[in-house]
Amino acid sequence: MIKTHKCSSSTLQNILLRRGEDRDVSIAIPMEGVYFSQVYPFNRRFIFMDDGKRKYDIMASHMKFDLGKFQDLKNVMNAGTKYLTILRDPAEQYESMYTYYGYPGRFGADLHTFLLHPDLYFANREQRQSLQAGRNPMCQDNGFDARFVKPGDTSAEMFISALDKWHDLVLIADHFDESLILLKDMMCWELDDVAYLKQNARSKDSVVSLTGVEREAIRRWNWADTLLYEHFNRTLWERVAAYGNERMAKDVAALRDRNEELSKDCVSRTMDRSDPRMWYPAGIKVNSFQLNDKAKNPHLCSQLTLPELKYLQKLRSRRSERG
Repeated sequence: MIKTHKCSSSTLQNILLRRGEDRDVSIAIPMEGVYFSQVYPFNRRFIFMDDGKRKYDIMASHMKFDLGKFQDLKNVMNAGTKYLTILRDPAEQYESMYTYYGYPGRFGADLHTFLLHPDLYFANREQRQSLQAGRNPMCQDNGFDARFVKPGDTSAEMFISALDKWHDLVLIADHFDESLILLKDMMCWELDDVAYLKQNARSKDSVVSLTGVEREAIRRWNWADTLLYEHFNRTLWERVAAYGNERMAKDVAALRDRNEELSKDCVSRTMDRSDPRMWYPAGIKVNSFQLNDKAKNPHLCSQLTLPELKYLQKLRSRRSERG
């Protein structure tokens, strides 16, 4: 999975890591933290305890991805691997990015003010080259640096076409349940394999409320992300139609019922404060789960409620023990 920022990717990652852990397959994890690298394009030397020969079944952590070097990524994965990413409505995704990663401090403006003249704030920022995700962040995560590409440039359409060629499924966070049913079908999985609790979700008072005009301003500013999202949102619904609308509605209802069952069994309470097991930006409240110590399925419940950093640490410990 190419893990995109603020697109429900931590929840999707939890699903994939659970699957890998329970089936005892090889999982590529970062040397430390949650990133393979934020600076250099992905290289297998960034994989924890890699021997230079191992092939992996699952990779689901943040990386600096270069679409032009997709083959380098495929070279470390086992044959038959499916490639995924996940996208989100740019208005929702950019609001989350701007708030979560402290853009008001970087640009010297809150989101409402920034959206009045985004080009001026972006152009005047010192060392703007270091601002990796100030514009079109989903394209950036998927290997296309569109920060300084002018609207209408054909390179964006070429990038989208290439991404469509490489990926087996592009999930849409705004239609997460439908996306997961398609993933389940593609992978021949069971319902519990794609059941979930929302990971790394901000509490409501940490979300900036946007007007319709502001949402459109975000989409114009992130024009390449908008093209990217619109293309894959359309292809998602084409796949839903092929799956069958009535069948999809039934399966989505079953997934939501199962999620509700697991939430009641696994979680004693949801807290709107930062989990002490994780790092969070100052001033941002993120929902975390208190595990029910009387859960019927303590193993699954522990997995569902485990934050990303702690899950990766758990997998590193297991890998170290095995040598």
